[in-house]
Amino acid sequence: MLLIFVAIVSSYSSCKKENVGASDIVSKNTDNKNISEMIVLGQKLEDPYEFDNMRMAFDILCKQGIQFPFTSISPTGNYVRVLIHSDEELESIEVDSALIWFDYPLNYEIVKGGSFYVDSTLKDASVSWQYGVIPCGYTLPSGLVVEYLYEVFIPEDQKDYDKYEEYYDMIEDLSESICDKEFKKEISTQSKKSKWTPSAHITVWDDLKETYVPLEGVRVNARRGCKTRYAITDQNGNCTFDSKFKKKVDYSIEWRRHYWRIVTTEKNKKTYLTGPNKEGKWTKTILKRDGEDYMRATIHRAALIANYKSLWTVSRPHKTNSIGFHTKLKIRYNHANNGSRIGIAQPGSSTDLKGADVVIWGKDDCGELYLTQHIFSNTLHELAHCAHSYWYKKKGNGGFSSVNQFIAESWASCVQWKVTTDYYVGCFNNRGYNGGLQDWTPELASTYYGVYTPVFIDLIDDFNQHNFYGEAPTDNINGYTLVEIQDNILGESRDLSTLTIALKNNKLHNTTDDQITYLLQKYQNLAF
Repeated sequence: MLLIFVAIVSSYSSCKKENVGASDIVSKNTDNKNISEMIVLGQKLEDPYEFDNMRMAFDILCKQGIQFPFTSISPTGNYVRVLIHSDEELESIEVDSALIWFDYPLNYEIVKGGSFYVDSTLKDASVSWQYGVIPCGYTLPSGLVVEYLYEVFIPEDQKDYDKYEEYYDMIEDLSESICDKEFKKEISTQSKKSKWTPSAHITVWDDLKETYVPLEGVRVNARRGCKTRYAITDQNGNCTFDSKFKKKVDYSIEWRRHYWRIVTTEKNKKTYLTGPNKEGKWTKTILKRDGEDYMRATIHRAALIANYKSLWTVSRPHKTNSIGFHTKLKIRYNHANNGSRIGIAQPGSSTDLKGADVVIWGKDDCGELYLTQHIFSNTLHELAHCAHSYWYKKKGNGGFSSVNQFIAESWASCVQWKVTTDYYVGCFNNRGYNGGLQDWTPELASTYYGVYTPVFIDLIDDFNQHNFYGEAPTDNINGYTLVEIQDNILGESRDLSTLTIALKNNKLHNTTDDQITYLLQKYQNLAF
């Protein structure tokens, strides 16, 4: 065991803490009903990875006679904050996946976890500071407002760390002691602290499966001061970080991936599930009573399939900005009721959604949370609208506004039905999710719900609803796939007339014009 005799003098008094009261965190722009979901910061903490603290530790060890194989240490990075004014600016710093950004400072204690953070020093709640560490010499995109807060030294980021790990660990140990909350003015003995690897296991309740299911593909952060790392959970909800720490870390989930971000109801801010400050594995079970966290987890599950899973099998619901640069879809979750509507999407124009691309509501008319399958499937429905819009535009078929509701809603309903049915295999009757809309009749056409028809579902399934509901369409067609419909039919279909032409021009070998005519005749003369 290595013993180090250290005398700490008054010059190290920079380790004093600075308190930030909860009242200082609440913004006047924040709705009081959401305050309970806010992240609240406490004391400003000394960061063991701040270069000045590491250098102090190195100097002390040298004076105590430790013979290092190097004569000095240099910063490995810079702790910075960037003032973000737009989605484009945020995307420009997040495009480098090696960088990890938070919208709250890294050198403060979290006294109350939550789902979002509000910086009361910013009068305009639509802008935010993003805090992170960039390597020395790293150049952020031009035009950004950047403040350099302090230099950082993270031993693992040294090129020769593997060669001199024991020596770097000694420096890190002492820096941790210097900055520790329980630090005394004199340390008589200090032994080498063991290192540990963060890991997590995340699951969430599923009403339909009546069990907890792994939360796959979620981004889990582990942070101590300015040493930040992230990992993505696998199909079993597990992740293990590729880095070791000396002491406790702050765990959290950030609800985003490369193609989407789940945002707050106000100003589309980042959302989190803040975890514990602990040493060891984080096991998190998201219960239905967790409310907003539960709903965001369910939205995440649907978004993961829509963007990464083969079950989706159609165009990814991504978008690009005005110069062709990829930008994330913003999915806003509202922990409220919106009548009978669960979700809404406005692909290509999000003015009415106040900057979001998709909005999902979580409560029914009685104030109860919707079932898992409702949130899951309706998220898929709205993302299908986004996929349809961006795919349609990419094909050069003009503005998506030329596609009427009958086509748009029937296609999104088809994707919703097919993907949900495949994911929850065996959980529905032979008609699949929501009965495959097989009870649709022309009588519904006079209502808003009349545009949600099974016309595309009927191209896939082998069920003829006319035999059970006399006024329902006659469906003798089957065998199409989502991809075949999207690639060969959807792009040419703006209304019933163009759908008819597209179907007859792209028949399967076992399909006739008469079968297409019989399928569509119930839709004739309806006000779509």
